[in-house]
Amino acid sequence: MSREPPSGSVTGTPSRNGKARGGRLRVILAVIVVCIVLLVVDAYYEFARPQAWPSEIVVKGSVAVSPGTTPLEVAFYGEGRQYTSQVSNETYSVELPNRQTYNVTEYVVTSATGREGTCDLGQLSLNTPMGTYLYNLKGC
Repeated sequence: MSREPPSGSVTGTPSRNGKARGGRLRVILAVIVVCIVLLVVDAYYEFARPQAWPSEIVVKGSVAVSPGTTPLEVAFYGEGRQYTSQVSNETYSVELPNRQTYNVTEYVVTSATGREGTCDLGQLSLNTPMGTYLYNLKGC
């Protein structure tokens, strides 16, 4: 006499529900793996993505002093505006709009006569992705 297992009992073959659960588990794992891969790729390319250039740049540097003169101020003229910085301990610092060209002038006083004068120091073309730009001046 052979006996058949009662209906609904566990046998050696998986039920359709077992296959469905295993298939769902594989899909969930695949989605998790894809999400992790996308996060890693995005993190990698975030560093390689070009960043927006700053609209304002801090320009600073030293002012070389000629014998007998004392630098008072440095002026940058561009786009119809003037930006100035007082010279202190032979250094200056000024905030300028990026992506512009400036004519640079130094205001000095002579030690011997006490007279003030100016020196044209040329042009500065400012176009940089950095927030600070070092620009040392030769002086008069």
